[in-house]
Amino acid sequence: PAASGEHPHFAHFTSVRASGQFLTEDLEHADEFAVLCKLKRVDYESVGEVAKAGGIERVVISALDENRDDSPIVIMAFKALYTLASDERGQAATFASGGVEAVVAAMEELPEDAKVQEWACAVLWRLAWDNGAQAVKIADAGGILRVTEAMAAYAAAEGVQENGCWALINLAWNDANVS
Repeated sequence: PAASGEHPHFAHFTSVRASGQFLTEDLEHADEFAVLCKLKRVDYESVGEVAKAGGIERVVISALDENRDDSPIVIMAFKALYTLASDERGQAATFASGGVEAVVAAMEELPEDAKVQEWACAVLWRLAWDNGAQAVKIADAGGILRVTEAMAAYAAAEGVQENGCWALINLAWNDANVS
């Protein structure tokens, strides 16, 4: 186990962060990205550590920005964001680092990939969960439009429909997004 209650998966990430090794354009040093993408569930303390260490911005968002046309990397990044947005610190770090814009841009770049659309909708509903101010920011970034386009394009794709509905429910929870 890692020292001081740190989640063992993040011990490596923290040491990589401290040494200044980060994701490069070709993902040559992608160990920390792989660790974040493999997480299915993470305790809230670990989310705070990742956010504090810059993991969301410098690893996940940069992977999205640099590889927006690469479906497998985009899907892994979305899965990591979904997990890391499980609490307010992860959500705040995602918003502060341009995560919403990166998700919407990837949806625009890869409209032909149902899994990209499914996971993008999941990230947007997780980010809008119980936070009206964030829901407005998602709407302003084009999130509602992208979710409805994905749902229309993939009417038979259960994952897109389910995550899209959750995204729209959470986005509509704020009166500013209903009009």
